[in-house]
Amino acid sequence: MKYSRYLLFCLFILFSHRVLASAIPAPTLFDTISCGMTIEDSTIDAPDQVPSDTCFTNSSITYSGGDRSFFFEVTTTQEIRFSLITPDSNGLDMFLFSYSEQGAVDSIHCIEARTSAGVDELRYSITLLPSKYMLVIDGRENYISSEDTTIVERGDFSLIMDCFDGDDFVLSCGDTINNDTELEFISTFESRHYEGCIPEVNALDYRAPDQLYRFDLTEAKHVKINMVELDSVNLDLFLFSDSLNADAVHRPADCIAVSVNVLPKSGELIDTLLPAGTYWIVVDGQIIASDPISFIQVGEYALWLDCFELYVSDLNCGSELQNHNFDAFNSSSALDYLSCLPTRSYDGSDVHYRLTRSGMTDLQLSLENISENFALILREERYDSLLKIPVPGPCLAISDTGQLLEEIRFVVDSGSYWITVDADEGVTDTFDLRINCEDLVFPVELIGPFGEKLDNVIRITWRTLMEVDNEGFWIERSHNGLEWERLDFALSPGWSDTEIDYSFIDQNPIEGTNYYRLIQIDFDGAKHHSDIIQFTIESSEKWNVLPSMIQSTLRIQGPDVEANLEIYDSFGVRISDPQTINGSSDIDFSEVPPGIYHIRLIDPSGQQVFSVSKM
Repeated sequence: MKYSRYLLFCLFILFSHRVLASAIPAPTLFDTISCGMTIEDSTIDAPDQVPSDTCFTNSSITYSGGDRSFFFEVTTTQEIRFSLITPDSNGLDMFLFSYSEQGAVDSIHCIEARTSAGVDELRYSITLLPSKYMLVIDGRENYISSEDTTIVERGDFSLIMDCFDGDDFVLSCGDTINNDTELEFISTFESRHYEGCIPEVNALDYRAPDQLYRFDLTEAKHVKINMVELDSVNLDLFLFSDSLNADAVHRPADCIAVSVNVLPKSGELIDTLLPAGTYWIVVDGQIIASDPISFIQVGEYALWLDCFELYVSDLNCGSELQNHNFDAFNSSSALDYLSCLPTRSYDGSDVHYRLTRSGMTDLQLSLENISENFALILREERYDSLLKIPVPGPCLAISDTGQLLEEIRFVVDSGSYWITVDADEGVTDTFDLRINCEDLVFPVELIGPFGEKLDNVIRITWRTLMEVDNEGFWIERSHNGLEWERLDFALSPGWSDTEIDYSFIDQNPIEGTNYYRLIQIDFDGAKHHSDIIQFTIESSEKWNVLPSMIQSTLRIQGPDVEANLEIYDSFGVRISDPQTINGSSDIDFSEVPPGIYHIRLIDPSGQQVFSVSKM
């Protein structure tokens, strides 16, 4: 893969509005342009061929000066870069059109416009699919009310067209590249483009040149993007989602992750779990105001893109295996284990296994032959609707004794579970994992429970095929899957060898996620849990925490209800006593040391967890 020093696979099209204008007659006077050409021309004596509203919906913008048209054809997907140089600062603008047949009426449609705002050099970069295109150079009509005069922008210009292979900017998992941002090109991304990742980005000045790369995932992956500056310039790393415009051209959409390190050469890292799709990596710097001139953060860097499988393998009862976490990915931390009260940060690489059971099981796990401090964690499975895959859910049990043997014994219902071996950052070692199971037999053959949401109520149903010594069923509900309340008791006939159908309607489900389960009770008092099902009741209001990067005050906005507020550091340790808030509140962070913190809000509708950074 080639990486030219000055290539930039960025679409200036990406953050502007694409307006599909009504078809216009094709200009009768035009020229042709191709890759590598430089054209010297003028709009002074050119006719006015393109109407003002072809690319702008704002009717106050008038283009009454002459315009020049240049036709070209793209045969393979390419990045096209135009440079419009107007030495007399007449502020000519550029318009890009697609067309069906050159010279035909009703065949030309606006793709995008680029306005110069009076600068001497206007640059524009876009990736185009094979098709026919037309570039128009035109000038505005400006009315000066104080002088009661009208000025039409016109003059001489130079137009340069360069073409680049789009494959130069597409990365694959495992790629490592060296490049730099010292581009002979203006900044494509500015502060406003990063607002989705840094809410206070308006205080920053991201107008330095930047580099952009695209990568594709055919399935969900853990992705690690690492960038190290080779000069002391403090470049930043951003991750964007992808969108397709109406011409089926890929372009960055929204900023979804950021790594901003205040120390140059210390490196930037984004590690996250991504669904299948297309993504964009942006390496950018700021312009730092200083006297006598501003400092532009540009320089060389090294970039790595690594992808990891979601878990090693599916295991069965009786499995005994040897493994290590040398090449594993840090996909879980203390925040993922909050329900098990973790004792450490668990920021090291972790290894996952998946175990599926068809009935209630006495599960026995052991982690042996380790010389480092590992932890053994048992977690529920949940289905991620965005990733469209099963992923680890809430923690059920954790063994972290600090010794060389970790053991968990836990009774699980039918379903799938995740077994995680985790450690602190920098801890790597081999380990032996053993899984033993004992099937538990019950006197009731249960099918279900099942459920359906009907308006604002939830109906729970289940069926038994056989019952022996069965007293009945408790129907229980939880807002978090950990704390349960009993809603009703369904009495059983005790003995039956025929099918029996049961049902219960929850008339007042809570806002947020509702978890339901059955507790089957024998006459001798023995209890057996059913599978857990869940439904979501949309809340009219949600909590929000601002800003994500704190200097002194954290603002919490939310509904007018009481909520418990807990603050944890990056190690999962609660740093202050829990407090109760009601509605919007301000939390003083001025005495809190810099670092990553997790804000946990628990109200009657459920819980929400937010991550913030103290600068």
